[in-house]
Amino acid sequence: MHIPLFPLPNLVILPGMVVPLYIFEQRYRELLAKVRQSGESFGIVSLHPESEGEPLERVGRVGTLVSVTQVEDHPDGTSSIVVVGGERFRVDRFDAHSYSYLCAEVQLCPLEPSDLNALAVLSWDLFERFVSSARPDLQPTLRSEAPEDGVLLASFVAANLRLSGEQMQRVLEAPSLLARWQLLAQWIPEAKRTLN
Repeated sequence: MHIPLFPLPNLVILPGMVVPLYIFEQRYRELLAKVRQSGESFGIVSLHPESEGEPLERVGRVGTLVSVTQVEDHPDGTSSIVVVGGERFRVDRFDAHSYSYLCAEVQLCPLEPSDLNALAVLSWDLFERFVSSARPDLQPTLRSEAPEDGVLLASFVAANLRLSGEQMQRVLEAPSLLARWQLLAQWIPEAKRTLN
């Protein structure tokens, strides 16, 4: 699968996450024009801090396919868009020459199967702990907005914990949904301090 890539510093998108982006660089205007015309998805990958070596060494190898759900074009040629996260992928090979923006050959990486009983118990317990660690006035909203799907629920909790880019990348790269929840378990107690 050959897809356009949009590397962004400190941004990791999980399945179901809805994220606004501002498109101003010419190469990403071209990327947006292409995906708007084709209706295809593109990939969001994390861009690591400056390091020595080749520029491509800064680009993450595991990312998320995103679909554009809203576009607002501005008179200066820039655009405000909203994307929603879809499937996870792994980069096999970068293509830095076909277009002005980076592309890659990628493979989709579905989550490995989990023990459903263990997953149900852990996800329910951790979601309740997450909600109870929030401010009391936010708890009803968190409960009412929480998705029923287990993958989306893990994404919802991760997004509301306001994890760092590195932590979100670890969640994205977790091999199974159970492993995602086990990672989130390390950070949920901190929610009292970080959730507004």
